[in-house]
Amino acid sequence: MKHCSFFLFFFCLPVFPLLAQKNVAGLDYAKYSKEVREEVWNWNLPEFSNYMIPEEYTEASSIILAEHYDIELMAKRRFNAYAFFVSAPISNQVLYYTNTMRRMLKLNDKSSVEKYSELMFQEYFAKQGLWTKAASMTVVGVRIIKPDGTIRELDIDDEVSMEGPKNNRLRKLAIADLQVGDIIDYFIHYTEQMDNKNVAPLFFVFKKASPIVSYSIYAKIDKRLTAEYRVLNGAPEFIVANDKDGNYNLTAKINNIPAVTNEKWISVARQFPMLSLVMLYNDSKNIFHPESARKAGVHRNVDYNKIVDDYKGYIRRYAELYNYKWDYYTPINNLVKKYKDTYPNYSKDSLACLIYYALQHYSMNDWDGKRIDVGTERNYYSWMNLVFIAKLSKILSFHGIKTNLLFVTSQYGPTLRNITHINDLDAFLVIPSAHPILLASLSAFSTVNRIPAINEGEQAVLFIPEDYKKDVFSLKGKHTIVTTPVSTAEQNTMIDEIQVTIDMVNPLELQFNRTSTQSGYFKEPYQRMLLLYEDYEAEHRKALAIEKTMFEEMADKRKTQALIQEYEAAFAEVRKNHKDNFEEEIKNAHDMKTKELISFNILSMGIPKQGADLKYNVQYTMEGLVRKAGINYTIDAGKLTGVPLRLEVKERERNIDMYMPYARKYESVISFVIPNGYEVDGIDNLQQDVINTCGKFMVKAAVDNNVLRIHLENEYYRSFEPAENWPQLLEIIDGADEFYNKNIMLRKIKVFGD
Repeated sequence: MKHCSFFLFFFCLPVFPLLAQKNVAGLDYAKYSKEVREEVWNWNLPEFSNYMIPEEYTEASSIILAEHYDIELMAKRRFNAYAFFVSAPISNQVLYYTNTMRRMLKLNDKSSVEKYSELMFQEYFAKQGLWTKAASMTVVGVRIIKPDGTIRELDIDDEVSMEGPKNNRLRKLAIADLQVGDIIDYFIHYTEQMDNKNVAPLFFVFKKASPIVSYSIYAKIDKRLTAEYRVLNGAPEFIVANDKDGNYNLTAKINNIPAVTNEKWISVARQFPMLSLVMLYNDSKNIFHPESARKAGVHRNVDYNKIVDDYKGYIRRYAELYNYKWDYYTPINNLVKKYKDTYPNYSKDSLACLIYYALQHYSMNDWDGKRIDVGTERNYYSWMNLVFIAKLSKILSFHGIKTNLLFVTSQYGPTLRNITHINDLDAFLVIPSAHPILLASLSAFSTVNRIPAINEGEQAVLFIPEDYKKDVFSLKGKHTIVTTPVSTAEQNTMIDEIQVTIDMVNPLELQFNRTSTQSGYFKEPYQRMLLLYEDYEAEHRKALAIEKTMFEEMADKRKTQALIQEYEAAFAEVRKNHKDNFEEEIKNAHDMKTKELISFNILSMGIPKQGADLKYNVQYTMEGLVRKAGINYTIDAGKLTGVPLRLEVKERERNIDMYMPYARKYESVISFVIPNGYEVDGIDNLQQDVINTCGKFMVKAAVDNNVLRIHLENEYYRSFEPAENWPQLLEIIDGADEFYNKNIMLRKIKVFGD
């Protein structure tokens, strides 16, 4: 069952003049939430009183009758205690941010009723310190409007369940008696007080899965702040005005927005009308801002070069912050010395790769004992790439290896010339050479020369510093526009070699012996799912020629024996449950559970060097793929391999470009052992041959020495396809779907006299 989950970071949340600029940390939640609900329900916005549905939207699953965002960001002076004790008493500005989103929608069918039958939200968070005071609070309101016009407001405090500590609770609101034809009118109000950070950028997308009758935005921004916005893909303009105090009022409104017809393979920031809004306090002494930061005022469509300059300033800031010796600085340099002694004719490129993997290894190991996390969840850890490359630049420069900077957009964000904020860019180090080396690390499974797939084929800014001082990047240098490399389908493969047998003692059960190999971008999701931290940590040590084990290093760092024993126990517990990960992999592959997992084995972890494949073997039994037909048996041949992409009816029509993950190739080689006394009918029906400009789906099948061999290839040549190529992609998708539903007959051979 799908429900609506509303966490703070999912929203361009919106404000009330009566509720702004309050000391959030000192608010009484019950009293404040009552004030908020009274204010919101009495908004003077006529669109929230209009329950009429335009004729063209009557068949939609749900219709957004009105959606409004109300935002306020104001600065207020307060006393700085830190300055009082450390230097001289001064006062700093505190930001008061209030953001409310209200949405009213008509539920036209059971699926929309199910979707909105439960809301989840983070209720409250507060953090206070001697030198800084920050707090945030969330208030939710929900009303149900019945077809006869009666309105029922839910008692949020009585009808929710709570999880987590008092100051940071996840609340779940079950909406009972919700029926087809009802209108749900709800809001999420978020307020925050902050003095050492800016508000996260906001994005308003004028296109959703449901049609929208009315969509509007109001933002009030303090005159001392910097507001920067960008208009994308034909979005309505902000109308900018000043109130009597000189503060900025930004408004935008649009009516009658048709629903998105296809949500698969889309890039919202490049295909749908959108306004992005960045609000910055560039005059604050507590919030870092680069030298290139704009002054107070409202700025439309800031030139992308200025955003790149901002990012350079942040890079330099991180490099300065990490200009010291860490615990692993010495061991990395020891590895470098050992490498140089072992390979006196080493190249700088190979040395750079060693340093990269060494830093990655030590970055992912933290044995402070506060959190002993060695299960699969650890595989999903990520670290801030900006910090990683700042540290990496220091070590590389210490060893005489110069690096340049590459600033790259994501295919799911705005193009380079349409960026609004540094968050629209990713940064990588580039070692200039005949074959430039790209360096970035976002997880334990990142590799040299493998940027994330979302950054492939993007226009990027290559920055060559004029003055590179060890780990500190100069702000002066040369900009060059380049295009990031693009991988081929042959570099991103998933190959399954599958042996399938049927035991005629229990003919409704199939035995699988499958060896799967993933390369390129296919690897990491399966590495995260299947590998154990204990194993790949040891593999990293082996590749880096680190002689001591993890526990020996822990002992050297004077970690207690009790802590080592805790890790040993945690490793044992995780290994005991390791089979659950493989059962999940099998379920994902076949869209059904295995009857029995007989064995599983990692043959190659695919780390740490670039080009190494992930390879593993699983042996298991499955039911539900064989049906008895008299003395014969029907076998679902198309389901012996993976589940293909399935399209809903509405997804078959498309008039927008396709942004797919990456060029890729699936290949399955199936060997089905035909039992004695039987033959196979329907082999010719398995053959398929779809080849066009976008890719291919091919199946070849033949019997060889009493073994039915099926060779399947499904390939997508590119990650991006223009809208006009949709019919060709549809041919490939339909070909895979057609094969998935094919079967063969295992027919009993009649013997003379039978």
